[in-house]
Amino acid sequence: MEALSLNLKLLQFSGILEPPIVMKSQWKRWLFSLYMITSVVVFIPVLMGELLAVYHFWGDLVVITNNIFTMVGNITFYGNALYIISRRKAFMHLVSALDQMLEDIPRWNVKQQMITKETIARSRKLTWSLLVIIYLVPVSWSVAPVISMLMPDAEEEILAEPVNEIEEFWRSLISIMWLPLDATQSPIREIVYTCQFIVFVLTASYYTSVNTVFVSFIVHISGQFEILISTIYDMDKTIEKYNDPYALREYFVNVISHHQSVIAFAKELNDVLSPLLFFYFMSAQVMMCVMAFQMVLTWGEQNNFLKFFFGLLCVMAGPFFFCWQGNVLIDQSLKTQQAVYGCEWYERNSDFKKMTHIVITRAQRPIRLTAGTLYPLSLESFAKMLNSVYYYFAVLKQLHEE
Repeated sequence: MEALSLNLKLLQFSGILEPPIVMKSQWKRWLFSLYMITSVVVFIPVLMGELLAVYHFWGDLVVITNNIFTMVGNITFYGNALYIISRRKAFMHLVSALDQMLEDIPRWNVKQQMITKETIARSRKLTWSLLVIIYLVPVSWSVAPVISMLMPDAEEEILAEPVNEIEEFWRSLISIMWLPLDATQSPIREIVYTCQFIVFVLTASYYTSVNTVFVSFIVHISGQFEILISTIYDMDKTIEKYNDPYALREYFVNVISHHQSVIAFAKELNDVLSPLLFFYFMSAQVMMCVMAFQMVLTWGEQNNFLKFFFGLLCVMAGPFFFCWQGNVLIDQSLKTQQAVYGCEWYERNSDFKKMTHIVITRAQRPIRLTAGTLYPLSLESFAKMLNSVYYYFAVLKQLHEE
């Protein structure tokens, strides 16, 4: 399917969906299962090490908030991946429903083809933009530990003061950990770093693939409303061209069917997406708060500040893209009533006027996707989310100062 081809490839790359090539042989299915098991096996010790670090460094607000970001992020995005895997049937039905809706567009013409191509292009641009923003985090967070491990002076200091420097080593990793062993010696430290790096890359791939595919769904729904509006605006010209008394009713019935199919698809998407977004938006607020806190603490330390800045940018990007495209969807759905009201309904028969009234009445209620029941996807909701984050940040900063 061309409309979601890039997004489906990302889901296959991350291991959430099985690539078609995997289904062709037994050993490929075995390797794919091994890959999925390995991703979980690697995640567990990293998460345990982060939890132990919270216990070991209890009272150090800087360490705890740092670990909250990595723990909440890893749990959230691993959870997103498991959610899609558990609802794979409903998700694949969404993919096939979108494909069918694109094939069944009435009155297919050059203008509608252009809108479809622009929608696909917009979806891919958003996907690539989010991909670049998200992968800044594993890259920026992984550089500093590598540099510290490659510096010979750092190793000498570790040998000189083993107890203190071991704790400093735990603090210098991608995410702060504590394990009941001395991991400052090779090859243990390389193994620990590699496990953390794998988890970060997997987390980034889950974050990217899950978020971009659902943002793309929203973009395509907005594109369907653009096509619907274009069809309505062309209705009068088309009817006058063919001068067929039966053509008007058939044309408008097709418009109504298309409108209903888009509404039904949006409802089906919301049923799948809403629980996922509720959990994601709640955890995103926590991560934004602690990243803003870390940025304030590391102001002037260029390397650490940039690391936390990219972390904040990454966490903000997902909710912003959802709310932005959700806002576009609301606007496009409301334009339907304007398009219907703008046609020459006053020159038509009573049957056509009744159908017009029904469409306008339904179109007055905008299509809103939601995160649970708390957050309708709109820029207003995103602004409220940022206000909440600032409030939590102010409380956290006050606790640190006290």
